[in-house]
Amino acid sequence: MIKISAENIKNAQKMLEIAPKEVTNAALAAINTAATTVNAQASKSIRERYTVKAKAVKKHVKKYRANKSNLTAKIIGTSDRLLITHFEVKRNKKGPVKVRVLKGGSLKSVPGMFFGTTKRGFTGALKRIGKARYPLDVPHGPSIPSMFGNGDVMRKLTAVADETLNKRFEYEISCRFNKIWREE
Repeated sequence: MIKISAENIKNAQKMLEIAPKEVTNAALAAINTAATTVNAQASKSIRERYTVKAKAVKKHVKKYRANKSNLTAKIIGTSDRLLITHFEVKRNKKGPVKVRVLKGGSLKSVPGMFFGTTKRGFTGALKRIGKARYPLDVPHGPSIPSMFGNGDVMRKLTAVADETLNKRFEYEISCRFNKIWREE
């Protein structure tokens, strides 16, 4: 949960008596700015811990902006498990295919994994199920929601959201009320 500091609340209450619409508009702008900042930081924070590619993360992290009737913004990670090829994969001419999902971890060999093409036309990392040639399985890694929900990632994002929301709310309030006081 992200919180606005007590000092900002006191300032907002004073200003709420003067111009209630301006405080709501300031809160709306601050929330949406914080959501945009967290959305950008989400990809960076996930990629600090996992070897996933930025394109895969950005494609599956969605931002829902706040509006005047609902002062709530959401950042949601959506996807099933990602294909293993979205992570660091090393293929050798001889020997097993190696994969690294976590940064700082070592490359792990995956017995039976190879690169090929399925009957349906998918080209990428594959693994046989059993000893027969078919059926083939497409290996997967973790999903974006599970990476997004990791404790380290969430702590970083919550800290960024708190800081951005408080600074931006204070800035938006001061800008709006400086404008009102100049007009009077």
